[in-house]
Amino acid sequence: FARNMVSRRRALPSWTSTGDTRLAVEVRASGQLSGRLERLSAVVSQKVPVWTGTAWTADDAAGRRPSSNPAAVFRAFARGWRDAGGRLLAGSGRPAAEIDDAVLGRWHAWCETRGATCDLVVDGSAGPEEIEATIARRGQASPSWATGKLGAVWEDPAAPVAASITPARVLAGSVAVRWTSGEVAEEIVARYIDAEDGWKRSEYRALMPGVAEPAYTATVELTGATRRAQAVRECHLQAARQLYRRRRVSWAMGRDGATVARGDIVYLSHDLVSGGVTGRLAGGTAAAPRLDRAVSIAVGSHFLFEAPDGTLHRSGFAESAAADTDTPALADPLPADPSTRVEGAGPEDWTWRLYSAATPPLKMRIVDVSPRSAERFEIVAIDESAQYHAAADLSAVAPTGPAFRLRYEIGGALAAPGTPANFLIDVLPDGTRRFRWTPPPDIDLAGVEIRYAEDRVRAIPWDSMTPLHRGLLTSSPWETFEPSAGSWVIAMRAVDTGGRTSPDTRIVAVLPDQRAGSAALFRTPSAALGGRPAWTGTIVGVLSDDAAVAIEAAADHTWADLATAGTTWATWDSWATGPGSGAAPHVRWTSEAIDIGATVTWSVAYDAPAASTTGTTVLRFRGAASKTALAAATWHTLGAAGAPLTLTARWVQVEVTAAAGTSAVSRLDHLSWWLPAPIVETKYLDIDTATWQGGVGNRLVPPGGLRLVTDILVALQSVGPGWSWDIAAKNPPRLRIWNAARQPRDATVDVVLRGLK
Repeated sequence: FARNMVSRRRALPSWTSTGDTRLAVEVRASGQLSGRLERLSAVVSQKVPVWTGTAWTADDAAGRRPSSNPAAVFRAFARGWRDAGGRLLAGSGRPAAEIDDAVLGRWHAWCETRGATCDLVVDGSAGPEEIEATIARRGQASPSWATGKLGAVWEDPAAPVAASITPARVLAGSVAVRWTSGEVAEEIVARYIDAEDGWKRSEYRALMPGVAEPAYTATVELTGATRRAQAVRECHLQAARQLYRRRRVSWAMGRDGATVARGDIVYLSHDLVSGGVTGRLAGGTAAAPRLDRAVSIAVGSHFLFEAPDGTLHRSGFAESAAADTDTPALADPLPADPSTRVEGAGPEDWTWRLYSAATPPLKMRIVDVSPRSAERFEIVAIDESAQYHAAADLSAVAPTGPAFRLRYEIGGALAAPGTPANFLIDVLPDGTRRFRWTPPPDIDLAGVEIRYAEDRVRAIPWDSMTPLHRGLLTSSPWETFEPSAGSWVIAMRAVDTGGRTSPDTRIVAVLPDQRAGSAALFRTPSAALGGRPAWTGTIVGVLSDDAAVAIEAAADHTWADLATAGTTWATWDSWATGPGSGAAPHVRWTSEAIDIGATVTWSVAYDAPAASTTGTTVLRFRGAASKTALAAATWHTLGAAGAPLTLTARWVQVEVTAAAGTSAVSRLDHLSWWLPAPIVETKYLDIDTATWQGGVGNRLVPPGGLRLVTDILVALQSVGPGWSWDIAAKNPPRLRIWNAARQPRDATVDVVLRGLK
């Protein structure tokens, strides 16, 4: 064949556009060769700019070089290829100002160390964003706009920890843990084009641990992978995800949620997912900081500190023996004296967490950051483990056959399930009771049960309580109109597939009549049995040491106890485990300032049953047009329970004072208050958001005559997988829509606004 090939120069047809490359082959016919060639194969290498270690080479004939590095191919495709007249021939065609060259340069260097490649022929109808995502996957990455420019985040096992997420930074009740459910593949098959075998289609198979004959096989197409080593590595990582990344942890943060980004590695400290003891500093020195309480420190224990500026510091325990102390001697002193105030930050702005030698800080990789408002960011993370990254190590992979094997043990199959966490009740505007919880991470969990009883005997046995539903609940949240109005003890427990049950968790809830569903705002601060009281705001006085009620229960102690010789409020043993120095015969609770969203006229109602108090209870409201004016606004005292008060305000606040009777210590364990107002709806169906005011991805939804929007429901139509939406603001309502690459876009939507006219 080679002897019969003749190369000739020919003039290109006049319809050929500038920038095209045309190749011609002419073969002399002979007795062995006649007719026409049905197939012509060629290996083509695209020349692109590459990273030199300090900069990208020029995008010209001298700077472009053949490269299969995913970062180089990704960047070149994002910029696109143009003809001499500037017409885009291929690629996304993004301007240089939209490309984060520094981030892509670091990714390029990382891909070189991993031997990652992407050899891709685009011959289908995929969009540019989909192609960018495909290229990024070959470099264990995904596109990212976290810096405001197009870059990438990749799974670097050596990435440093960017932040420490402690309970002090997490919004109360927002932590949730979800485990992958359903059938898990017992065999992973990776299909690719093998350049080492004549560019033929090939595949690699990896069995999951303990599987000899797989019953369920999952197949993944590694588009752009052309080397067996890369196919093996990616197949192993896919299998490792099923073992080490089955758990997803989500939580919400305030404004500081803007400091974390997708791809960041963080330490997550929360009782629901990791051990350790946490708190804040109370002073001390850099070498011996003073904790806010004494802790038991064993040999081998270590501390993780977070400074007010967010920097992290780890240190061991300098002593050679275990000790109970609130001033540990650190092996590695803090970088600054915590007692010294810098820009208003003092020791109380330092947080600490103590870990034993067997329980290091939990590492998580952020996979999603969704801003819901300027005050709320919702975060999702997966486990970051060395075992997962070890699956990509090819040093032990045999040249033939699968070599992926990991030890995977399941323990505690006969043990009772764990107790559900974050058990909460919300009352929706229509009076619906919404129950929320985080299920325990037991792999054999069957569901949860909820029961309730009147709030008279809080220690009522489980079997004496009334079931709230039939069967088991398997998803959170769950909604119902039961129980009816009143004060209730509500309990929940988990049940596994063997019928074993967990200890129950209980809360006390004061629920309004379902007909009070016209309330635009409903709040029920109450004590949580077995946990910290859910009283947000400011408390002057004392909290119960047993956390059962907001003030010490009347049945626990009486004023007569104070007559005991030598007993004072500060030394009373009832407060030994609580804030004893702040004990007082009365308590005043003031809610946080609440922004309704618009200045409207409200009627206020409340319910604090007499059965829940001993002594005198006074409840007051105040309102104003601004938060600043609220601080100086006049308080209005309500009379009998349920008496309404009308006020015109945007900002509202409530305060309750409970004072002791003649002998018993006063108590108040729950309070319901709400702002009744009729809720109406405005609907926009089949609307193209491009017709609304605002920029792409940040559209102003017409309020439709609503003075105050309380809820926004959105349904996206005819969009691809991975698209999402969030609310930039409610008043006026602003809608943001994102495509799978987290880029702002317009779309056809259905939107329902709920609020007040």
